[in-house]
Amino acid sequence: MKNTRHSLYAALAACLLAWFPSARAAESIVAVRASVLIQRDQDTVFRYVSDVENDIHWRGGIVSIRRTTPGPARAGARTEETLKAFGQTLVTVTEITEFQPPQRVLSRTVQGPAPVAVERTVAASGEGAVFTYALRSDVGNLPLLAFFRPVVQWYYQRQLEGFLETLRTRLEAGAPAR
Repeated sequence: MKNTRHSLYAALAACLLAWFPSARAAESIVAVRASVLIQRDQDTVFRYVSDVENDIHWRGGIVSIRRTTPGPARAGARTEETLKAFGQTLVTVTEITEFQPPQRVLSRTVQGPAPVAVERTVAASGEGAVFTYALRSDVGNLPLLAFFRPVVQWYYQRQLEGFLETLRTRLEAGAPAR
């Protein structure tokens, strides 16, 4: 009976490892991307989404976000963000690595629990603009998130889609660009 139970546990563990491929360190990447059409011009959308201090109004979970580099957004500018996620409070410092108005902002974490790269793009489209937000993170050093990577990725994707709907609603209602 004891050997049968151990065999059952071993089989269950093998199934879990097969089901959650991120349990292997080489597969710890979470990557999400979503786009939304906003009925505002490209410049207005870009000004709003390139000012990360506006994120608190459309990205859920943010406790605080502030520029730590004086002046407007630009390559080299840094931001400190405090975020609640999965029952934890995470603090990250992010740096803009590429700034191309009115189309694209790239940023990456320089300090925080996991490396994250974010791409924000805005493209003119008819009477509005298409905003795309893409995030890529290696959660390998966060064992619980790495183990459940497929679930975490699904969750982040759903959250991102909701955040972009909030952004669209806010901008179409006339939220000012700072």
